[in-house]
This record gives sequence, C-alpha cells and structure tokens, in this order.
Amino acid sequence: MKSSSSSVSANILSFDGLKHLRQLQYSKLNKKVAALQYEKAKNDLYLNITAYFLETLCAKENIGNCKNIVESLQKQEEQISIKVGHGKVTIADLLQIQARLADAENTLLSAKHNYDLSRMNLRQFLELKDYKTFVPNVTVVDSIEYCNFSQTDILNGIIYT
Repeated sequence: MKSSSSSVSANILSFDGLKHLRQLQYSKLNKKVAALQYEKAKNDLYLNITAYFLETLCAKENIGNCKNIVESLQKQEEQISIKVGHGKVTIADLLQIQARLADAENTLLSAKHNYDLSRMNLRQFLELKDYKTFVPNVTVVDSIEYCNFSQTDILNGIIYT
C-alpha cells in the first residue's frame, strides 16, 4: 500500500492591524525626536560657547580690579613712606603695606594667567588655531550686563581683533 500525501498552504493577509499606519506614525515621531535632538545640541553648543566666553570676560574684569587694587596700594605705600620719613608712622606700617602690595601684585599675575587660560579654553572649544592673536572683542566690560545680550550678540563678540 502506497500512500501519498501532499498539502498546499496559502497565506492571505486579510487584516494587518493598521501596521503601515503605525509605522508611518512611528517614523513621524522619530523625525520629531531628531529635530528636537538637533535643537538641544544647538542650544548646548550655544550655552557652552557662552559659558566659556563669560569665563573669559570675568577673567578680564578681574584683571582690571586687581590693577586698581595694586594702584591703590602703591599710592598708600608712597604716602606711608613719606609719613615714615617724617616720623609719624612706624616702619612696621610701611612693611605691612609693602607686603599687601606684593600680595596684590601676585594676585594680578594670577588674574592674567587665568585670563590666558580662559582664552585658551574658548579657543580650543571653538577649534581656532591661533591662540596668541585671539582676543574676544568686548565693548561691554561688565559680565552681568553682557548676560542680557542675545545669542547673536555674544557670538559676534567672539572675533579676532
């Protein structure tokens, strides 16, 4: 007895459960996600540039403040040395002012170093090659006032002078 068996099967999709519609919606959502990620990256870049720029601006302000302190202490030293010559104050007072002046000069040197470092950090972040001539162009010397400027104003302030 010979037996043979055969079968034929066919798959006919009668309803796909709105699969294509869901794929289209998923693709649209992915497009929105990509656009939002692009905006986030752009905003992060803007914030980082602004942070480095404001760091540079604060370092520049700090140099000015330190210079004012040094000048003030130099004037005090001159006045006290005259008073020491007349015998009105002791030499210890003069030495104390000279010590404060030396400390202020050291602080000024550190402020200049910090300014150079902040310029270098900004230059590296912007991937600029020439560090020595890179000086952000700032007409406003107050970093708090500068924070109120727009993104375009800040980015335009970062140029070679």
